Amino acid sequence: MISVPDSFRQHMAENTYFRAKASIVLTDGTSLELDEDKFNLTGNVISDSSGVSTFPLGEAICRSITLSIDNNDEAYSDYEFYGAVILLYLKYEEFTPIQMGMFTVSEPATYGDSIKLSAYDDMWKANKTYTTDLNFASGQSLRQIFIDACLTCGLMI
Repeated sequence: MISVPDSFRQHMAENTYFRAKASIVLTDGTSLELDEDKFNLTGNVISDSSGVSTFPLGEAICRSITLSIDNNDEAYSDYEFYGAVILLYLKYEEFTPIQMGMFTVSEPATYGDSIKLSAYDDMWKANKTYTTDLNFASGQSLRQIFIDACLTCGLMI
């Protein structure tokens, strides 16, 4: 859940003209700032569900985004987007932009004048076999197991 001020919620009820902004850091350290005029009108998606119609219990949901960037002027043609980190923001009128999440690009693709970026939040790092040196017989707390699992997978605690 994203925390926003009450005044933001009140404005949302009256006006739904939101704009996207993205800060992209490529693996070579290059930083790109994209405002709404750099996105195509279609092909932009944010997903934070399990993909099923039922309420999932005991699942960790990996949020994903797909961004369609206008590259008509070929300004982004020479960049390597694989592994880039995207900070996605929602801008609304005079309010400070709200960060929607941090995502890692796993599937960049170029289609004519568009660059399509598919990216996932850090939960993708948890998709691996969990091994540990913890001694469960000595009674580990759930907190200790959680911290160990996060460290093993490279997730921020």
